[in-house]
Amino acid sequence: MSQFKNKYRKIRSQFSHDLLKAMQANAALAMLCIVTYEASKHRSHIMKIWSMSINHPSFQEEYKAKLIGKHLTGDNEIFRSLHFALPELASKYRWKIPRDMALGDAYGVALSVLRAPKEGADKHE
Repeated sequence: MSQFKNKYRKIRSQFSHDLLKAMQANAALAMLCIVTYEASKHRSHIMKIWSMSINHPSFQEEYKAKLIGKHLTGDNEIFRSLHFALPELASKYRWKIPRDMALGDAYGVALSVLRAPKEGADKHE
């Protein structure tokens, strides 16, 4: 696993640095990455429920009857989200970093940007 991570270390670092600069300039981009990450987790949760239902035919039938088509998961790929916010950044890194790694990096950068103290904010002592 570490060989796999090391293979992408340099390009992921560049990706994170570029994202950090963009997110510091526009906090909405940070929120976009967080929402994309949450959508990814929701989709994987739904897929796990669906795969578990194979062993429970009655649950599977009820799930199909009541829930299929009621919750849209859509595409939760980070580069698709970035394509509309920062097309040049998305095209630069799209095929160079695995999607899951890029999503994790974007999520981490977004959290650090949103948690950072704002310049000029009042400080309470």
